Amino acid sequence: MSESAATRAAMMSAVRHSDQEDVEERPSPGALTVVSELAAGAAVALGTYGGALPLALALIACGVAVAWGWPILLDLPRPPGSSAVLLAGLVGIGIVELLAPRSHGLRWLTTALAIGLMVAFLHELLRSDGRRSLTLSIAGAVFGLAVLAVGAFHLSTLVEFDAKFVTYAACLGAAVGVVVDFFLGGRTLGEWSLPISLLLAVAAGAALGVLSETPWNAPMLSALAACGIAHALRRVVGSLPRASEAPAAVALGAGSVLVVGIVPFAVVWALTR
Repeated sequence: MSESAATRAAMMSAVRHSDQEDVEERPSPGALTVVSELAAGAAVALGTYGGALPLALALIACGVAVAWGWPILLDLPRPPGSSAVLLAGLVGIGIVELLAPRSHGLRWLTTALAIGLMVAFLHELLRSDGRRSLTLSIAGAVFGLAVLAVGAFHLSTLVEFDAKFVTYAACLGAAVGVVVDFFLGGRTLGEWSLPISLLLAVAAGAALGVLSETPWNAPMLSALAACGIAHALRRVVGSLPRASEAPAAVALGAGSVLVVGIVPFAVVWALTR
């Protein structure tokens, strides 16, 4: 065998080995994450059906789950303190959600988020461990606050547009994605989970639109985008070392439903302009 042929063979072997490693690094969500995401999606959908107050309570419950397990999921240096920061932010965001029907939207959400950020920085100033991993701690808390704030837009969609079926479609898209990831994720079929999830989400969203006798394009787009965004969150943080721990798995499932809160609002806003 010539030197060039040997080089090509070595390169092909390296490529195959790299491909195998890529497939192996596609973990499927754990059963607890699946149950948590399905339960959170069902709670948001039922809350949407019940009205603004039940939906606000459902979002607050999902936020508590995120505040409990998010610092563990991201392996932040002081999980109890970071959970307290997220709970403080959730109190402000929850008040905004409960007052949303009176204020006709999330008018004070930015104020609540700003207060949460101030609490996050105050927490770092009060730390007595030398503030190790300072950047990670702040970034993790800000990430969690962002998830909580984005989830509030589920309520804004209901209060401002009364577009219940678009929110149903977003919850359905996230649910389809996590179920497909659970059954198809792994060493052989993991790379097909996202395309299959998106196709099923499109079909489910369009079917929901037809059955509800509303324009089918809004539920279809909502289900499609929600499926993709929830999948992205699970891929980004679901492969972290502590993602399999119970609090982290619950937070990941609930967070995957909250993080798609902007989707139905953006879809309805874009289609009604």
